Amino acid sequence: MSDTTIMSSMFSGCDHIDHVNTQIPYAFTLGVVGAVMLLLFAAGLRNGWVLLAIAVLLLGVLHLVLSEWYGRQAGIPHGKVPIYIVEES
Repeated sequence: MSDTTIMSSMFSGCDHIDHVNTQIPYAFTLGVVGAVMLLLFAAGLRNGWVLLAIAVLLLGVLHLVLSEWYGRQAGIPHGKVPIYIVEES
């Protein structure tokens, strides 16, 4: 756990463990992408711009896939929270 995690949970007034549990999916996703980039680098792909492009594309694809998956779990259509417009009368 990092200092920023402890401080952000303290300053926001939420339980520390709850805050950590909400951050685990983000940290895990970025860890997987980092591991893939490290494996590509070790395999001989040494161009940093190419690795950056692959990482951005991989993060974009993972975002779409995980949003759809979580949306189905939470009952949110297409992983997007619907916007409701309230008209004043």
